[in-house]
Amino acid sequence: MRFFKSNTFKIIVALVIVFTSFAAFTGSYKQKAVAVCAEHSWCTVTYIQSSTCTRGGVRYCRCTQCGVYQHVYDAPLGHDWKLNTIVQQPSCTRTGVGYYVCARCGVSKYETLPMTAHIYRQRYVCGYDEWYCIHCGKVGFN
Repeated sequence: MRFFKSNTFKIIVALVIVFTSFAAFTGSYKQKAVAVCAEHSWCTVTYIQSSTCTRGGVRYCRCTQCGVYQHVYDAPLGHDWKLNTIVQQPSCTRTGVGYYVCARCGVSKYETLPMTAHIYRQRYVCGYDEWYCIHCGKVGFN
């Protein structure tokens, strides 16, 4: 908070105002460059800030012919979730719980694992064929 009341902050604000006024008076650098350079030849890209899982990146490029520059804003990469540990194994009667970790940044989360399907086998009981789930014992289909 003290910085905003300091003389340094006031000088920076004044310089920004002078620069933007000068640019507005003389015209945009990009508009002047378009007339000189029909097709830009961009130099090697310099990363000001690389993209992460949750924050987008910024690249800085300059045309080697006319000197105009541009900032290119990249989208965030998003998390790359990998199942690390199964905390509770899912079955045909209940959901499970998995522990996931992002391969890029190391952030973790717990997530529900879907129930597995019944696995039915046939057996002979009291003269009739019967189908049952080998995990939970449920009789019949569905």
